[in-house]
Amino acid sequence: MFVTKKVTKYASQKDYCATEEYKSWLAKWEPVDKSIDVWQDTAHDIFSWGNKFTPREYISTRFSSRLIFHLLEQLGVDTVEKKVDIGCGTNWFSKIYPSVWGVDPEYENKRHEKLTPEWWISNWTKWPMAFSINSLHFVDQSQLIRDIEKVGGILSAKGKALITLNRARIKEQTGDGYSENKLLNDLENIQNLDRLIWIETPEDEALDGNVWIFIDKLY
Repeated sequence: MFVTKKVTKYASQKDYCATEEYKSWLAKWEPVDKSIDVWQDTAHDIFSWGNKFTPREYISTRFSSRLIFHLLEQLGVDTVEKKVDIGCGTNWFSKIYPSVWGVDPEYENKRHEKLTPEWWISNWTKWPMAFSINSLHFVDQSQLIRDIEKVGGILSAKGKALITLNRARIKEQTGDGYSENKLLNDLENIQNLDRLIWIETPEDEALDGNVWIFIDKLY
């Protein structure tokens, strides 16, 4: 583990899940979706379980990671009534936390509202809480910080946000100009950064991400 004032690096999600912070949370946590058949800490654990089933059992079993709920509860998702999921996809989190408002450019039959350029403008400084789980990284590295700071921009005073990213998608979108060192440096300097957790491996983590950004808008 490597720590600076606001950045903590872990070799893997497994290393993060070995911390007292995570283990203490897990000891008290109750599953939030009764339709999940198998809960595991991380995506790696989920896919490793394929070896314990027949192929048909595996594809008919519903899995989820617990880790994302740890991150959301670190944000305080249970304590704030009004919150928005940016890039909500199938809007799963709104089924678990009914007050979540899901916005997405696609998934017309699942989202609450379409995410458009105009949406950001009309929602500026209106949300006490926002989160975006692996949905902002489908852009060139040069655009990423702008989009992250737009999430900060929709927060009201004392608002909080969680953003997770998968570095592999950023690298794909950027091509030869991608720089991991620059990415980390830029993320360290975003407005209202409270803390940043950087997971070294795997570089491609499509479920819960390998960069976790907590924003705290103090005023």
